[in-house]
Amino acid sequence: MVEEKVREGYIRTEVGIIPEEWEEKELGEICTIETGSRPKGGVTEEGEIPSLGEENIKNQNGMKYDSIKKVSRNYANSMKSGILNNNDILINKDGANTGKLGLYKKIFNYATINEHLYTIRAQNDCNHFLYYSLCSHNVQNNIKTLITGAAQPGLTRQSSTKLIILLSLLKEQK
Repeated sequence: MVEEKVREGYIRTEVGIIPEEWEEKELGEICTIETGSRPKGGVTEEGEIPSLGEENIKNQNGMKYDSIKKVSRNYANSMKSGILNNNDILINKDGANTGKLGLYKKIFNYATINEHLYTIRAQNDCNHFLYYSLCSHNVQNNIKTLITGAAQPGLTRQSSTKLIILLSLLKEQK
């Protein structure tokens, strides 16, 4: 096999040929990743606080709000993680749509996620670009390689932190 020559000013990396000034970082180095929960017995439509889950992520990425389940205010207030902020990136962590993503726009004053999603928050306020980067064909393929399990496929928090992201590209986009 003949190795493709790399143009001047570019380097070959795990994610492909990129400009020299770009940097590969693991997602866990530049983001926080956390999951939510739901109360024993599940969620209902009668609770006070919206609780988003895998059903709120579109199959082709993006958010949908046509079916919102809710938890009680007491339960939401007791959650240590999984409280949504504006522009949080949500990723399905298990099931048939593992790896699908949504960018949460703060349409609720207070909302949570359940245990089937992770929130991804960039440390440098570049969630918009990071979201589109994570939706790209190459990164989606990389996410698929991190999914484990056959009967119930899923992403672990540990494997999600290992996903490679191009850091300097994020700076340029910001």
